[in-house]
Amino acid sequence: MDISELWTVSTDEIRDFIRSLPKTEERSSGTFVYSDCTIRLREAEDHYIGNMRLPRTRVELSGNEEDVKEFYKYFVLRFMSAGG
Repeated sequence: MDISELWTVSTDEIRDFIRSLPKTEERSSGTFVYSDCTIRLREAEDHYIGNMRLPRTRVELSGNEEDVKEFYKYFVLRFMSAGG
């Protein structure tokens, strides 16, 4: 299963989140493995709304469907929930 999305979250913040998860290994700068899910982070051009700068990151997930969905659930809960 593959997912590729552009998120309005800084690459550093996503990287710190991924490093905090169990079952996660950093393979290289911007590439992680969570169980059987490979996660790639690529900085994207910032987005501006007036003078407000919004950092953006391309998040690419690939691997076993169950592991991709599990990581994606954690990711969405962390960054899209009211408490995130």
